[in-house]
Amino acid sequence: MSDMVTIILTSYNKPKLLEQSLQSVLNQTIPNWELWIMDDNSNKQTQDVIQTFLDDKRITYLNSKVKDEERYKKTRYATLINQALSLSSGKYITYLTDDTTYFSNRLQAMTEYFHENPSRNIVYGGQLLRYVDGNLNVFYESKIAAKEKLKNASNKVDHCSVMHTRQIAENVYSKYGSYWNDDPIFWHNADAEFWSRLTEIEPFYPIDGIFEIALKTPSSFQVLNRHVPDPLPNGILVRGLTKEVYLIDNQKKRLISEKWFNYFQYPTSKIIQIPDPLLFKYQTGIPINESDLPNQLVIKEDGGRNYYFIQENKKRKVPNPQVFEFYSFNQSHVPELPKKMIDSIPPGRVLSTEMTPHHLLPDGRLFSYKQELYLSQKNRLHLIDVNVALKLKFNVRDAIELKEKDFKRFKQGNPFHWEFKTY
Repeated sequence: MSDMVTIILTSYNKPKLLEQSLQSVLNQTIPNWELWIMDDNSNKQTQDVIQTFLDDKRITYLNSKVKDEERYKKTRYATLINQALSLSSGKYITYLTDDTTYFSNRLQAMTEYFHENPSRNIVYGGQLLRYVDGNLNVFYESKIAAKEKLKNASNKVDHCSVMHTRQIAENVYSKYGSYWNDDPIFWHNADAEFWSRLTEIEPFYPIDGIFEIALKTPSSFQVLNRHVPDPLPNGILVRGLTKEVYLIDNQKKRLISEKWFNYFQYPTSKIIQIPDPLLFKYQTGIPINESDLPNQLVIKEDGGRNYYFIQENKKRKVPNPQVFEFYSFNQSHVPELPKKMIDSIPPGRVLSTEMTPHHLLPDGRLFSYKQELYLSQKNRLHLIDVNVALKLKFNVRDAIELKEKDFKRFKQGNPFHWEFKTY
């Protein structure tokens, strides 16, 4: 059993978990493997962990050096896998991520299967899923068994559970001109798309047993990406894997320091964490400060009675409590600003509840019509899926109900939805 196994490990900014993943490869019961660590330009802590494993000559480390603003243009892990496939030499190919660890018999069990069944090219095993919180405390476990031959493995088998021959990968390449499809539409499930290519040639054969532990963390790409629309609506508070918080404003990301976050009384409960590639897709705008106020903010004059809504860099007066309540503005998160600061903002149209032909909707308000939800932006109503609205921290119960005649006054914009590609 001297045939080489190529292990392709993709990593990005998970130093603690990555160390466990790497150690699980060293613990394998067979020695004839090569490990390709394909790191996507992670932080220094991650790279320091990788360096401690490089004395083993079976390990090759490549850093993509990708620029953050380029990340969204490809499905990065698929790009890295394709690179490793073109450089590696193993007869058998298998995969690993920085939040998964192998049991010590994994490579041996799968290579033995191939030696016993030389006409077959794809195998998969069972997986133990551990759901953990931000401190890596396990709160739930489940098992995915490998029991049946799969003629369609897409969205059924995790890519860390599979081993296939190089030959079948080359067959895929011959047909498609690539191994994995790294088009950005496959960020959420590029493995499923590759499985569909493989199963055009041969089904997935099961090996009974559990061979790896996959951690489902709050910061995993699949968790962060689920139900996040692209593009994001303006007015959303976001952060990536770091602690910096941004406001999406005029389709740019504007950094909010802790000082100004507190000053403008933003609620931390409204911050959503999104994948870095999506965050870096947005150009960086002017950081939020006292001279560059954010849009979609309700403010009050210090010591006065007047309330205003900031829209398109203008202040729109909220004339009375009825209008304030109609648009579901939150009284507990209204900063009081100096009169001089407010006077410097050019005036816009006064807010009203009257849906006249010349009415200008306030941006970022959630409306409902015939059991559908709509988000207002630039005086258009954008259909928004309820799961997307919940992901973006909207209170769907506060949606403003529209009558038919009022709904028809406004044009509809592009919907905010999240697409999960199936095969």
